[in-house]
Amino acid sequence: MSKQSTLEKMLESFSKNEALRASTEALKPRLETEINTALATGEALDEGIAVSLQTKRAQIELCSNKLTQIASRTEELIAAIQVEFNSRFQAFDSELQALEAATKKKVLDVLGPLVIDQLFLEELTSRMIWGRTKLAVELAGLRDAIQFQVVQQNIILAARELLKRERDLELIKARP
Repeated sequence: MSKQSTLEKMLESFSKNEALRASTEALKPRLETEINTALATGEALDEGIAVSLQTKRAQIELCSNKLTQIASRTEELIAAIQVEFNSRFQAFDSELQALEAATKKKVLDVLGPLVIDQLFLEELTSRMIWGRTKLAVELAGLRDAIQFQVVQQNIILAARELLKRERDLELIKARP
């Protein structure tokens, strides 16, 4: 099993934090329903149930405090994920650009001896040939999937997309 990256660990923490938020938010209405049911049925007059209801009211107050803590942790995680994402995306984009440059060079090496005007060939390769290659389409797809989430201002999905696309890039680079 591969070692988990910092970004993966942060995203896992974020997911756990969101699950905790959801369960805490769900607890409050459940407790309120139990209290209201006990009050409506008259069970609240029983001493044991009355103590239980006081405990539930205290838990409701704690839910609000816990949700505040969770929101603070969420903000911290998003900020940390943003920093790590930016760094990883820059490295990823640099890899894409290097692969693009190496592929363009291969095209120029093959066609270069056949063409008199090398500047024309370089321009033709950059503007017309490169964009119509399978590799160019694949690399653009990798980058675009991530950038779409960035434009949507969803750094969490952008970071998850980056992790997927990093694996896809490794597969592309491993091909002959």
